[in-house]
Order: sequence, then C-alpha cells, then structure tokens
Amino acid sequence: MAPTGRAEKAFSFMMTLGISMEEVKPVLIKLLRVYEGNWELIEDDTYRTLVDAYFDFDKDKVSSKFIVLFYTHLQILVVTFNSKILDVNFFLLA
Repeated sequence: MAPTGRAEKAFSFMMTLGISMEEVKPVLIKLLRVYEGNWELIEDDTYRTLVDAYFDFDKDKVSSKFIVLFYTHLQILVVTFNSKILDVNFFLLA
C-alpha cells in the first residue's frame, strides 16, 4: 500500500533531518494508533510530536547518532555523530 499524502509529507520532513522512511514508518504507525488516526496531533508544530516520538522510540540506537540541540516551530539544530565525524545541521522550517 502506498503512503497517503500526509504520510508522504511526514516522511519528506523527516528525510530533511536525515532520517529515512524505513526508520520513521514504525514510529508514525504507532502514533496513528495512539492518536486514533488524528493527523492534526502529529502534524502540529511542524511534526514536533513525530520528531519527539522518533527520538524516544529507540533511545539507545538514536542517542549515539543524533542530538537535537534546539527545536522550535521554525528552526531545528541537529548534531550528528557517525564514528569520528561530527556534522552540525541547522534547518529553517518554513
């Protein structure tokens, strides 16, 4: 089954943060079950609920890769650790 337009937008947003659709999909499905299909709660504040849930979903796996230092509805700062490489990304969400 192909993702809906709303799911595609959520996946696209998360991909701008460097998080693949395969990683986000189980988190999104869980949120949709918890919120009984209420997309507004997931989409609110530029997918803040989805981002938070993703980072809480598997803390051990994720904490070694990503640290979100700053997040508002307009901007996000993400620090990524891969082996010995440090990458800092600042995204404007408009």
